[in-house]
Amino acid sequence: MKRAFAIVIVVLCSWGAYAGIARVYAATQTLPAVTATLQAGLRINEIMYNPPGEIAGGKNLEWVELYNQSQISITIIGGVQENAWTISDSAGTHYFAKTPYQGSMSVMQNSYAIIAGDARAFKDRYPLFQGTIIDVGIRLRNDQDVLQLHDGTGKIISQVFWSNTWGAAGNGKTLEYSTADKAFREGLRPDGSPGLENSVEGLSLPPIPSINPGVTAQPTPFSNPQPQTQKKTELTINELFTSPENKGTQWIEIKNDGTTIANLANWQIIIASFKKPIQLSGTLLPLSYKIIDSRDYNFIINKQGDTIALVDPTGLKTFEVTYASAIPSDWSASRFGRSEWKLSSNPTPGTDNIFALKETTKQETIAEVIPPFSLAASYQPTYNPSWKQRIYAFFGQPKTIVWGTGYGILAAYIFLVAKRKYTF
Repeated sequence: MKRAFAIVIVVLCSWGAYAGIARVYAATQTLPAVTATLQAGLRINEIMYNPPGEIAGGKNLEWVELYNQSQISITIIGGVQENAWTISDSAGTHYFAKTPYQGSMSVMQNSYAIIAGDARAFKDRYPLFQGTIIDVGIRLRNDQDVLQLHDGTGKIISQVFWSNTWGAAGNGKTLEYSTADKAFREGLRPDGSPGLENSVEGLSLPPIPSINPGVTAQPTPFSNPQPQTQKKTELTINELFTSPENKGTQWIEIKNDGTTIANLANWQIIIASFKKPIQLSGTLLPLSYKIIDSRDYNFIINKQGDTIALVDPTGLKTFEVTYASAIPSDWSASRFGRSEWKLSSNPTPGTDNIFALKETTKQETIAEVIPPFSLAASYQPTYNPSWKQRIYAFFGQPKTIVWGTGYGILAAYIFLVAKRKYTF
């Protein structure tokens, strides 16, 4: 009886210690609550959807201008918390950077704010613009697209659907909103008019071009954006977090870019510098994310450079990404648009990527490979893991080893004390 009682004490103490630690960890993962007031009055005012040389030098020169037509200042909530503002296009929903590249997240009455695919590139192109510039990482289609601006409650503040038949199709001009027509027209100024009154205001303009023959285009067509047609299941590696500070964990984010539920059973992630493949399981909804955390899957990514690949159940390597130098501490390598990767100071695990830079840094080349090719059955990484990586692969991460050892010592101590006291 005494022996059974002692065993129960050991089990309860060990479980209590583990539960307490788990609660502390869970608390650190909760985002702080931020209160936002419902805002209204911002409208999508100007769109540079097809700038000349938009991919020259890897720069995204697309931008959208917002205009505060109300009589109060309106604050945009950035970041990825529950009440953050978002903007949606046919490719999905995008979050605003938590802090602006220039100016303030509060837009004064009768003032402008720029949502930029690349805030630094926008400022280089328009050095005289003094208003708010916010990084969002949009990538707009050049034929036709839809934009919807949502506040922190999900309410649609402004929306527009446009077609290249309206103009501004790669000729250096923009689509500008005309308050008289309540429609978008091709602007008159080369490079657009960010921060200025639209050039089409007060002009007598011809009828609005139609998007499809016999169908009159309207500025607010859909209550919800219509997604692009996708292939079936398209799993991609969407974000890498390899250099955590304060003994954090590394993680790999995968995304289902397709329109059907992805079955992850028998899929693998292979890290070139790590011998043991990562086995995936479960399912992933369309346009959803899954975080592969080193704490849960016991892997290590080489911080100085590595190659990470997705392998399907048939042995085909369907996606591969390589980086050749260290990613700054607590930054991530994030995928934007069509195979474009950038370093970002704002990691976004499980949500849409945000391009943000809290300091100037060189954007390293990150190479992506998508076409599938077969892996040999006896695939081995070209990198020979170190003794430390081998130990971690077998026993787990250092934090796991430390806590496991601590539990064992605590249990042994309680057992010996109970044995001495009850002499069993």
